[in-house]
Amino acid sequence: MSEVDPVKSERSRKSRNKGAGFERDVAKALSKWWGSGPLSFRRTPLSGGWDRSKAAGDLLVPDDFPWSIECKATQQWDLAQLISGEGALVNYWRQAVKAAADASPPRAPVLLLRNRSVGTLLVMRWCDVPADRLGPFPRQVLGQIDGERVVVYQFAALLHDLDPEAIRLRKPAP
Repeated sequence: MSEVDPVKSERSRKSRNKGAGFERDVAKALSKWWGSGPLSFRRTPLSGGWDRSKAAGDLLVPDDFPWSIECKATQQWDLAQLISGEGALVNYWRQAVKAAADASPPRAPVLLLRNRSVGTLLVMRWCDVPADRLGPFPRQVLGQIDGERVVVYQFAALLHDLDPEAIRLRKPAP
């Protein structure tokens, strides 16, 4: 029988709790912004271990929401990794892209990152940015990951400046 390292186990539990808390914070912020009820965004059951065909990343999202949300609350990334194309941030992005592609229906990948030094940032593909609906909101291309240009926003600023109606998916007319 293998022994469990109590220090590592405690660290792992704290890390899970930090990630779950971040996912809850994001779900609350998106629910308020989207305006379709307090539980319109929820954490995926079993912390991402659930059947991905029923979820879009770390959060269950409304049918009319276009993005798959992947959340990471960690200090193990920095924006320079978008330029180098290596590191934890790149791996997180690849996870977000896979989750978005596996969702039913497929959605655009969005990665939300939080750390103490920069707060919460939103990373998305340049081609998915609703530039015509953001008005004067600045966007900055920071690099490419696997040949795709990506852009980074402050999460709170994006929620402030982007009208959810501008990106809400519409059902086709019968």
